[in-house]
Amino acid sequence: MNQQSYSASILQQTATSHQLLPVYQDDLTRTIGVLQQLQVLCSALQGDVSLDDVLQVVRQMQYEFGEQSQLEHVIQSLVERNLKRQVLARRMAQQHTEARKVQV
Repeated sequence: MNQQSYSASILQQTATSHQLLPVYQDDLTRTIGVLQQLQVLCSALQGDVSLDDVLQVVRQMQYEFGEQSQLEHVIQSLVERNLKRQVLARRMAQQHTEARKVQV
């Protein structure tokens, strides 16, 4: 499994999700909810998802950001990366549109 594409895909799905987060009653239901969210995100890339698949994503994040990185910092960094990618894609699309206008 390609770690970077796996992480990037999860980021993209998370950034484009507009669902309301569920309200959890206790630690057990919160844990179930977290695992269900991980399953949904990971299953987009492959059918069955194991705990090893989840660990691989976490290990990649640890490798990239450091084992002691705060989750909020990791999230902000990934959001920033995603926004930069979106801006670049829009610029490229705009340049492509302008180039087509010049050709006509």
